[in-house]
Amino acid sequence: PELKVKMNKLYVMLSSIIIIYSCGEGKEKEGNIPKPPTFLRVDLPVHKYEKTTMDLPYSFEIPELYKANIIHKNNLDIKMGMLNNSTLKMSYKRLDDQDTVSLRDLIDFTYKKLDNHKSKASEIESQSIRDSEKGVYGTFFELKGDVAVPFQFYFTDSLNSILFGEVTLGSTPNWSTMQGELMYAKKDILRIFNSFEWINQ
Repeated sequence: PELKVKMNKLYVMLSSIIIIYSCGEGKEKEGNIPKPPTFLRVDLPVHKYEKTTMDLPYSFEIPELYKANIIHKNNLDIKMGMLNNSTLKMSYKRLDDQDTVSLRDLIDFTYKKLDNHKSKASEIESQSIRDSEKGVYGTFFELKGDVAVPFQFYFTDSLNSILFGEVTLGSTPNWSTMQGELMYAKKDILRIFNSFEWINQ
């Protein structure tokens, strides 16, 4: 009987050691489970817009955070407030009788600029605008992925005027960490795109 009691105590001790070790090992393994990456939360202000009042042959609604400067006649450099010192460049061209290129050539050129970034883009989405009453025709492109130019667009009046716009990032492109800011900027660029109109065309 005494031997049986000792054997039972030994069995209980061994069982306890195994249980304790198993629990400790489980916690250690649990501590090694990789956690999903986390990113800094960026607090972005409410979108607010105002109509441009610059002396240009076109107008649109611009975010209040953006700062626009006229560069070389009717071209614009627009500093984008919340997108890492990024710039929206808008280039305007009106054809005259001396030009050797056609409106079709200039539209094709915008697609060639888009092709320059296709290799880095994981996806490209587009949407078009056709307003015959205002004479505004154009296409907006969103390039997803680690691209230096995430947004491009162009407008034409289908006669002799064209405007090309593109957003150039002010930092190394990283779509996963910049997704919040890019989606915020997309809403702003679409507001510009959808409110665009020609003046005195």
